[in-house]
Amino acid sequence: MMSSLSYIYTSPQIRNGTMALPPIFSIGLVMVPAAIILMVNDNVGQGVFLFIFYLVLSLSIEYLFKPKLIGAQVKMHTLLVFLSIIGGLNVYGILGIIYGPLIVTAFLTLSEIYLKNYDAYIQKN
Repeated sequence: MMSSLSYIYTSPQIRNGTMALPPIFSIGLVMVPAAIILMVNDNVGQGVFLFIFYLVLSLSIEYLFKPKLIGAQVKMHTLLVFLSIIGGLNVYGILGIIYGPLIVTAFLTLSEIYLKNYDAYIQKN
């Protein structure tokens, strides 16, 4: 029992997965409770504004800027990066943000290598 617990705390997958969470959720850990506190203290307008500001900020970074930045680095179309991130999240959880685009990039690279090296042999036959 103790060895399995020590594996959980020292596992690189667990450690990297927990380190991937703070950039996504850290803003929400502050802004959502602050918005709720503002609404409870009769500052409903400010609370709603803060919550909407948080949604716009987090969604724009997560779904607009991140695919453009990742796509620019790996030379992939923004829609393909977006779909690979969503698919990666669906299959691998939070680590899918990295694994999804990585798998698609590996597939595109291998298919490009295959077409470059072996397409001439296929066309001859």
